[in-house]
Amino acid sequence: MKKFINFLVITLSLAFLLNNAYSVDMPKMPKVGIGGGGDKADIDVDALVDQQSALVGSMAAALSNLLTANMNFLEAVGKKGEAEKLKKTIDGLKAGKDVEKDNLEAGFEAADTSTKTAIGSFESVKLDAEGKAKFAQGIPPYTLGTIDMTKTGFAAVDAFKSLKGTKDLTILRKLGKLIFIGKNAPSLISSFADATKKIKKFTSSQGIKDDKLKELKPDMFSAPS
Repeated sequence: MKKFINFLVITLSLAFLLNNAYSVDMPKMPKVGIGGGGDKADIDVDALVDQQSALVGSMAAALSNLLTANMNFLEAVGKKGEAEKLKKTIDGLKAGKDVEKDNLEAGFEAADTSTKTAIGSFESVKLDAEGKAKFAQGIPPYTLGTIDMTKTGFAAVDAFKSLKGTKDLTILRKLGKLIFIGKNAPSLISSFADATKKIKKFTSSQGIKDDKLKELKPDMFSAPS
């Protein structure tokens, strides 16, 4: 009888241990989602890749317009050498939606620095008739480029936000150009908000017709609510 009781105790103990061992919850693998967790909606990578193509094409065109405008501005203020340097960057943006990331980065950098270079000459220059005509040629592409750059930039920022927390390297590589625009557009937009004020002031002081610049309203440089 004692042997039977011992056997029964051992059997019940083993059953209890085995039951608890297999009832332990296994950790859940996180999904690749907006926040990188299983409770978030999955990222629609294909949709974002398509959106990336559209945004890159639009930004490449905007940067080309801004650089074309700056070539005119720089030549007008006597900096033809600086203007000539922009041609290579403009050529690198001609691929549109298929532009290489390096060329896109170069376009961002050149648009910002060349605008500041031109503005840096405003206080020390007095344009003659030829200079005024050359500067005026840059106003239409500047206006168009600024409008498209801000709209595209804010759209890229919104798309970029959907990737916050994502660590999937495949997704990050596929969307590298979108990520670059989303991260860098805010500072470029801010830079052009300031530049536009100074360019408007300069055209007014030089007696240059700037009707197109009036299309650039202060609120367009703020993120849509």
